[in-house]
Amino acid sequence: MASRKGIAVTAGILGAVTAASFLAWAIPGGNEASFVVSDHGGYLDGVGSIVGALDEDLDAELARLEAGEIRADEYAAAARATSGQMRAQMIELVSVDAPAEWLESYSAYLDALRKHDARVRETIVAAESADEGGMRRALEKAAALGEEAAELAAASRAARP
Repeated sequence: MASRKGIAVTAGILGAVTAASFLAWAIPGGNEASFVVSDHGGYLDGVGSIVGALDEDLDAELARLEAGEIRADEYAAAARATSGQMRAQMIELVSVDAPAEWLESYSAYLDALRKHDARVRETIVAAESADEGGMRRALEKAAALGEEAAELAAASRAARP
């Protein structure tokens, strides 16, 4: 069970990492940073594991929200932290200098990450919705985005050399 303090600390750390990543990207330096990856399939599997864990945690928090165990603002803070972690994974994925035979797989997985992040943001909309109908519609849209993300992840696996 996540406490308010734990969520706040996690969100703070995530914010600092995201800000540092953004600054490293935004400050012009003339040299492109990239991650060196020798096992591209293993790397994508690792990113998939991270995203899976983030999704699992988010689903647990959403269940707690629906059960009335946490407030909407607490859920939204946790979901925003998850969204930041998703974006950090996207930045890292873009920074990998993948060989040409891996580009299709990486591109599909990046699209999957975007759908995952859109799902997270949609659950925030659901949590902050003032009426039951709006919450239901946002959760349905979030579920559809999750399915699209899974399809794109499968396309990424299929595109591996």
